[in-house]
Amino acid sequence: MSAQVHIGVTLLLLISCFLSSTQCQHRPNILLILVDDLGYNDLDWRDTRLFTPNIRRLAFSENTVQLANSYVNHLCTPTRASLMSGYYPHRTGTEDGVFLQMEMSGVPTDLPFLPQSLKPLGYNTYLIGKWHLGYCKRDFLPTARGFDSFYGYYGPQEGYFNHSASVYNRAIGKHVDGLDLFYEKNGISIPDFTKNGVYSTNLFLQETMRVLDSHPRTNPFFLFLSFQSVHAPLQVPSHYRIHCPFLGHDKKRHIYCAMLAALDEATGQLIAYLKQKQLYENTIIIFTSDNGGDPELGASNFPYRGGKSTIWEGGTKTTTFIHAPSYIQRFAWRNE
Repeated sequence: MSAQVHIGVTLLLLISCFLSSTQCQHRPNILLILVDDLGYNDLDWRDTRLFTPNIRRLAFSENTVQLANSYVNHLCTPTRASLMSGYYPHRTGTEDGVFLQMEMSGVPTDLPFLPQSLKPLGYNTYLIGKWHLGYCKRDFLPTARGFDSFYGYYGPQEGYFNHSASVYNRAIGKHVDGLDLFYEKNGISIPDFTKNGVYSTNLFLQETMRVLDSHPRTNPFFLFLSFQSVHAPLQVPSHYRIHCPFLGHDKKRHIYCAMLAALDEATGQLIAYLKQKQLYENTIIIFTSDNGGDPELGASNFPYRGGKSTIWEGGTKTTTFIHAPSYIQRFAWRNE
């Protein structure tokens, strides 16, 4: 069973519980953290040369369930489309690959997305980070698919600091760079030209905290934090490399390790923020990746064969866990 099916089933079971059981007093907040192109071997409990202590503590908490047989699709768009819709890629029209920059395609609008299903249950829904499910038509935009607001980028990849992507312009016969960083609400997209030089991992963390600061406490939230990390290009503030002293001989793996350290720091800060704002106890945190890592760009899927874009386990088996302080520990006795 794929990770997106696992997650969907989990959410449905929880929602059913809140609708039908007197033991469930409050609907939980849901924080979905999706890492881009994370290899199976790209966490420090598998490769001890890496530095991901905050993610490790979350993964091995007594309030966490790890999905040991979690599989996704081999590329970004198919997994994200399935995660949002609950349908396999051949039903969403995404089985052949990913949506490219300026491509007119999008996931069919007759397929309801997860936030659209959560809205009738009283959830406020937010998306921060990567979308990659179509944007050349207003009906494809995140706020048309159930999200109250969106801040991030629409396409497959861009620079971590300049937030720009390269697109081939047929009229002039060469590639040109264009900004892909937008704030979206009520179907209106506003470009953000003010964040040049701000590393996207830190930017998306700050935006997440800003959104939650303004979230009404009377409603539960579904927040989809779709990190750019650790997708290409290999870019990171240099001070994070101090966490990777054993990888200096491998330039790509060294930078990749530093990108993971930045991601881990952001995760730790987000958990601390949730605790400070007294949101942590009633928040279900789901951590996963959209596909395997690319070994040509510093990732590792050991011990599995292949990587991103392949259907071997290196491209499809991922690390997925669900952390829920108020819900998982309560049922721990069932496994004793």
